[in-house]
Amino acid sequence: MSKSIFTQKALAEAFKNLLLEMPLSKVSIKDIVARCGISRNAYYYYYKDKYELMWWIVEYELKEIVKIYDPSLELSDTYAAIFHHFYNNKKFYYTCLEYQGQNSLYHYLSNLFFDLTYEKLKELYSDENIDIYSVPIDIYSSMLSMSMLENLRMWHNSCFTD
Repeated sequence: MSKSIFTQKALAEAFKNLLLEMPLSKVSIKDIVARCGISRNAYYYYYKDKYELMWWIVEYELKEIVKIYDPSLELSDTYAAIFHHFYNNKKFYYTCLEYQGQNSLYHYLSNLFFDLTYEKLKELYSDENIDIYSVPIDIYSSMLSMSMLENLRMWHNSCFTD
């Protein structure tokens, strides 16, 4: 593992642990670097603020899940793996889902879910020898990905904090 990834993972772990103790609004860069044992300059080498660290964690973790996705499995298995990961890291992802500013997790996930769904539908149609240009895959992908996003929103609102 490169020193860069090691440092980023250490910062991520410190940040996630701090979120178990206090709300996002109370977590400071000073807290993160103190917990991690690195300098503020080292922190700012990687991230401009705590939100950028938060998005690095989300992207890193979700890319790892999608990378291990077996294309022969159903798309629902990938969604289930993502939701399972959210549940296992619920304090962190609850905080991320609460954030409604620019580049929210919902916005990121809508793009990720659309891309995953689009690729799977394209694969299914080509396996069935259906001309993919004759089927509105983008509309189907949008509908399916938005329904998964709405399921996540309902889950977050009802039981994510259990």
